[in-house]
Amino acid sequence: MKVMSTYGSLTAYPDQKLSKRFFKNDQGEWVTLTFQYTKPFANHFNYRHAVDDNNNLRHAIPSLEMIWTTHHWPRRVFRFLLAITEINICLAKKYFNWSKKE
Repeated sequence: MKVMSTYGSLTAYPDQKLSKRFFKNDQGEWVTLTFQYTKPFANHFNYRHAVDDNNNLRHAIPSLEMIWTTHHWPRRVFRFLLAITEINICLAKKYFNWSKKE
């Protein structure tokens, strides 16, 4: 992953939680290793669900991909961009100003 390897610094965030790994050493004893992920890896593990969440919302019924079927390439691209925009607007509204009354 080129983007992941060239992004950020090799330091941990100040508030990054400690991660633990357990393994057996050469003598057969269980060893606990405690560490903090560096910034590129911390961002990856913290936000890797964002694309999956967006795709799940985009494919929810009614989805543009199911309703507006086409084989014309420019319309497919437009349909995809329209669906992504719709979900991003919904997520932004939910994050910034969606009250419980709505």
